[in-house]
Amino acid sequence: MNIQQKLLTPNKYSRPGTPLKAVKGVVVHYVGNPNTSAEANRNYFDGLKAGKMSGGNYIFASSQYIIGLAGEIVQCVPEAEVAYCSNNRNSDTISIECCHPLPDGKFTEATYDSLVGLTADICARYKLNPLTDVIRHYDVTGKACPLYQVTHPEAWEGFKKDVQAAMTAPADASAPAAAKLPEASTVNLRYGVTTAEIKADNVEGRYIAKVSELARVMGDAKVPVRAVAEAAGMKVDWDEAARTITISGGPCGQNGKPIAGDEYDILCRIAQAEAGNQDMVGRELIVNVILNRVKNPAFPKTIREVVFQQGQFSPVSDGAYYKVVVAAETRAAVDAVLGGADESQGALYFRTIKGATPDCWHETHLTRLFDHGDHRFYM
Repeated sequence: MNIQQKLLTPNKYSRPGTPLKAVKGVVVHYVGNPNTSAEANRNYFDGLKAGKMSGGNYIFASSQYIIGLAGEIVQCVPEAEVAYCSNNRNSDTISIECCHPLPDGKFTEATYDSLVGLTADICARYKLNPLTDVIRHYDVTGKACPLYQVTHPEAWEGFKKDVQAAMTAPADASAPAAAKLPEASTVNLRYGVTTAEIKADNVEGRYIAKVSELARVMGDAKVPVRAVAEAAGMKVDWDEAARTITISGGPCGQNGKPIAGDEYDILCRIAQAEAGNQDMVGRELIVNVILNRVKNPAFPKTIREVVFQQGQFSPVSDGAYYKVVVAAETRAAVDAVLGGADESQGALYFRTIKGATPDCWHETHLTRLFDHGDHRFYM
């Protein structure tokens, strides 16, 4: 499964940047424009940023994914963000739009196969039941979408069973247990019926991939905890009385608490966007502020929610967050903080020293703590 990431420009009409509250389902759609490409439909969504109107109202529309006539998959909106596709289910579902050659809405075989694979992958990663948690746009609003699956309900039931079968299919026995990876920062990982591109860093001759990358492909696959953790340079302790495994060192959260899902990537991207031109401590401090907020009851409770809280971080608001290339130094800074580095003095806010004018909100409402590099930090 090859996913082309062509994210929409952040804007209020098709990519508002609103964090998804949860992923409780997958909603399948059809584009309604026969014989159009995934790219063309993606570009339509992106063009809505200009503020297009229909019937005197602005158009709000988008989807996390679009599958083309040849089975190509284009990602328009990150799974962590709301897309405007499924009405009152926008906040807790991932939407997939599918292209079709004819007005009857029937998908090509290639489109169908990609839809099955992508849906199975999403269900595996978010622990969804394809028989109950995969729905049509029709099931939300009564709109005849996807048309063929509404007019042919047996096709819809067959699709859900195909997704279920794809999730339970055994791994390909012919695939080697440990393949030699090419000298590249991204590789294709195949697991069962799913193939996806993952990031793998070359560290002293070994290729290392984050758990979140592997989970996108492998879903609920079980692995030996000690062997995997120790291979990644972590320490594993077992408390028999408490029946507790403690993992410390390596890519763990603050004070040894693991961070969830793709939150490591979120920390890396926001640190790069906010402080990619600063020294190591300057980058660490941005991560410290985010983790300080997570622990503070006045702020959201997860890294994702803190970073994507509306109006809090300018790189998210202006789109710079989505365009950065994370440097190795920034990843090292995030790792240092997750390993316990903290010079933040409990700071919950920061801004550039240049912008810290005497009458700005930070100066008039907060307690100044210290300056470091180009930033001033506050409580």
